[in-house]
Amino acid sequence: MTVTTVELTFSDREVVSFIADRSMSLMEAAAKNGVRLASDCMSGTCQTCKCEMASGKIAYEDEDEIALNDGERAAGAILPCQAKPVSDVIRLSLPYTRISQLPRRSRKLVITAIRRVSDSVFEVVGKCQGGRMFAFLPGQYVNLRVPGTDAIRSYSMMTPPEQEEVGFLIRALPNGAMSTYLSASAKAGDVLSMTGPFGTFYRRRETGTCIMIAGGTGLAPMLSMLRERARRRDTDGPVVIAFGVNTDRDLFYRNELEALKAIFPGLRVLVAAISHGDDWQDATGTAVDLVTSDLISPPPTATAYLCGPPAMVEGARRKLLDMGMSRQQIFAEEFQPTGAN
Repeated sequence: MTVTTVELTFSDREVVSFIADRSMSLMEAAAKNGVRLASDCMSGTCQTCKCEMASGKIAYEDEDEIALNDGERAAGAILPCQAKPVSDVIRLSLPYTRISQLPRRSRKLVITAIRRVSDSVFEVVGKCQGGRMFAFLPGQYVNLRVPGTDAIRSYSMMTPPEQEEVGFLIRALPNGAMSTYLSASAKAGDVLSMTGPFGTFYRRRETGTCIMIAGGTGLAPMLSMLRERARRRDTDGPVVIAFGVNTDRDLFYRNELEALKAIFPGLRVLVAAISHGDDWQDATGTAVDLVTSDLISPPPTATAYLCGPPAMVEGARRKLLDMGMSRQQIFAEEFQPTGAN
């Protein structure tokens, strides 16, 4: 058996090493050695497991199935769920703490309310059947099974942990599995299978400005983070929400965002729509267009959270880097395609 020494450095600088059989993926080898890594799809498509290879060499059995672009690969990104070790030593840098990867749990979610909050977004609220919601970190997501189908869809919580009700913002897409269910037959009392938590997108401890850039339903994890801060009375410090939608008819939660100003004295809410009517009072453009250098001054102390479509997230990341922020200060969750929503 040919083996590789794997060294993992987590974001809090904890270092874990183990020996990996080269016939296994790095994810499988870590699990065999009792190390839980971030994961979800296990097929190389969702990017939940994405991390940076500081040194070493890996190989994929099927390069075409790996959801990494050329820029990400050039920067050293790999997907451990599919990567197999090739070199004698591999060093990986993981963008999360080991303790953030909480145990996976399954629950039955009983819908208590469904509301269409804009032309393109549903608000879905529910309670766990026969028990409390499992532990998660604000910003993480769960997988929901669409009733009557085998389709699994991923959604971030908009509610904080340790709350009886759990809520989601779900984008309505033409012919989408979840969208069709919500539009045609969903009602209070329906039961959905739910598994989680997943993801490496969660709130860190900010020392300066907290800037949140959200596109559409990417607002959900930001709300979870802010509501958890409010629950803990951690409301000091500057916070900026840059929220973008496609059209004015897609806008939702404007009043909810404004209400947060009463809780967070340093909160600024900026809203933009790409297209809108003549009576639109906010900015024209995207969430990224709302971000200006004065919002993140000084850049070395700011922390940014990005959530939305890949193009928005990449555009926001580039802009923040150009403004002087480092990659280590920027945390992102992209909407990865899973077929029709």
